[in-house]
This record gives sequence, C-alpha cells and structure tokens, in this order.
Amino acid sequence: MKQEIYDIASAFITDKDVQISTFGFNGDIGYTFTKYGLADYPYCLTIFAEAKAPRKRREKGYISPRPGVFVRGEKYIEKHYGKINIKRGTASGDGYGNRTLTEYITEHEVGSALDKTQCDMKRFFTRIQSPKFFKIVNMAEKRMLGQISTADNTAQLFNMIYRLKANQK
Repeated sequence: MKQEIYDIASAFITDKDVQISTFGFNGDIGYTFTKYGLADYPYCLTIFAEAKAPRKRREKGYISPRPGVFVRGEKYIEKHYGKINIKRGTASGDGYGNRTLTEYITEHEVGSALDKTQCDMKRFFTRIQSPKFFKIVNMAEKRMLGQISTADNTAQLFNMIYRLKANQK
C-alpha cells in the first residue's frame, strides 16, 4: 500500500493537467493537486507536514495521529507526522471521512526536518528516516517552480485509482 501511495503521488505531481495550490505557514508544507476528468468529480492529492519538533505535553488523554494509538496519563510526546491523502471532490470533508479514498501517515515523525530551530544534524537524520516522503515533497516543490517535466498521466491515474478503489471493497 505504501508504494502505491507514492506512485499515485508521483503521477499526480507529474501530470500536465493538474491544478496546484499550496497552503501552510511558519515552515509547514502543504500541497494540493486537483485532477479533473477522471470521473464526474475531481480527485485531490494532498501532501502535508507541520514544521514542529516533538515536544512533551501534559494532558489527561491524547489520541495520536498514528491510527489506534491512545496515550493515557499526564505526559506524552507530541510528534508531527507527514500525511498524504487522496480524496474524491475538492471539499475538505463530509465529517464522516467518506470522501477520503486513502490516507498514508509516515512511520516516523517528519516535523523536526522542517523545523528551522533544530540543529542541522537532527534535521538531516529526520529526513533519512522518511526518504520517500521527502522525495515526494521535493518533487512537489520542483513542480511548483516549473523545474520538472510533465506528461499526460490521465490513463495511468485512472487505472491506479480504480485499482485502489477495487482493493478497498
């Protein structure tokens, strides 16, 4: 599943007919690639990561961004993971997650690599832990700057999304 997400993300980024928008501030990264013409509704690829290093927090309960992790007690370490998701339509959501086709959260935290207050060595090692995620981020940055070649990936994207939907059933 992990490799499929990166393949689909790469196809979205290199597609010539995709609409691109950026979001995020204070070092956060966020890219949205919207592709029309695959179905009656558009498909959106979103890449997001917060630029914050892990930090200790005190609360009574906390739900981690990693699925199925709940931390009880007063102390926990808040980590910031990278996220890639593919959804139907351009709205942020319907409240039930029905628009989200698939979502991938990195295994390791990536926030330290984007946090400018961290030392270079820590930022470097954080990038090494999630190389495919940062490769996709670099591709997205190059696409925004027009430094990457594009092609018509409509058929490839249609087949990848169709297989992804078939595997979910």
